[in-house]
Amino acid sequence: MFKNLFEEHKAERRKRILAGARRLIARGGWERLGMRDLAASARVSVPTVYSLVGGKGQLLAALVEEQFSDVARALGAAPMGETVVERARALCEAGNRVLLEAPAYTRELVHLFLTSEEARPVRRTMDERNVT
Repeated sequence: MFKNLFEEHKAERRKRILAGARRLIARGGWERLGMRDLAASARVSVPTVYSLVGGKGQLLAALVEEQFSDVARALGAAPMGETVVERARALCEAGNRVLLEAPAYTRELVHLFLTSEEARPVRRTMDERNVT
């Protein structure tokens, strides 16, 4: 029972950290994201941020993974049409809805994912998954 409660609190704190990161990135971009500001935004200590998410590289990986998961969930729930064109349109609309919920954040995350050295390990891991 205590382990479950502990795991629930841990997951809830991690969720707050990721939500805080999304807000701060949307507001000021990745470069201005500081771990102290992130901890304050999530109402946790700085060591808790590092313990539950890691450094900025791991945070980036978690945010990208979360974004891809959200898009995948939306795609899975999209109503499918009769024709290939209708299905493709439904999938595009579902993905766009997720990506456009927070356009400033999505723009910054995609730019960072495609261009930054910090994202290189994330891109490599995703490439390896796709090949497998």
